[in-house]
Amino acid sequence: MGMFRTVWAEVPCRKCGARFGVGVQFKTGDDGLEDYEEGVAIPPEHGLVPGQTWEGIGQRYCKDCRRQHQDGYADVEKEALASMVEAGGLVLTHKKTGDTVEASAIRESDSGGRFDTVGLEITWRGTRTTDNNEVWSQFYGSVKERVDAGMRERGWAAGGEQYDDWVIIIADECRPYVGERL
Repeated sequence: MGMFRTVWAEVPCRKCGARFGVGVQFKTGDDGLEDYEEGVAIPPEHGLVPGQTWEGIGQRYCKDCRRQHQDGYADVEKEALASMVEAGGLVLTHKKTGDTVEASAIRESDSGGRFDTVGLEITWRGTRTTDNNEVWSQFYGSVKERVDAGMRERGWAAGGEQYDDWVIIIADECRPYVGERL
């Protein structure tokens, strides 16, 4: 992401509504990893002025909901990959042994989270993803679509996304505030 600035604020969790602390990152084009507290005046030498607004990004969920989201994401992603293997569009092969990974192995994997593809050759619709960036993008896009749909079915309105767009507002006396992006 490069250099950015951060406003630390309390925002509502998008799942349960509880307020939690978040660092909302934003870029102005002249950044040096500055940190600000919401509502606390920014020194004039930082170059921000009242009336400015900036697009920012920060966590969407509180710690408890984020953990639930991550666990659900891992389960949904495993199911997406397994179903893609069963449908024949995805072939996962161990680089060292040449063994093919079966759908059941993906579903049963217990790596403490997401299915680990390190050490695997990924072939999507007959083309190795290492040989073609466009094919990798298509594969990743298909996985993301399935995961987003699965997460929405589980009640996560934003699908697999953990981050939210926020707006940084520089108010009177150069005090930054974090608001919801409309």
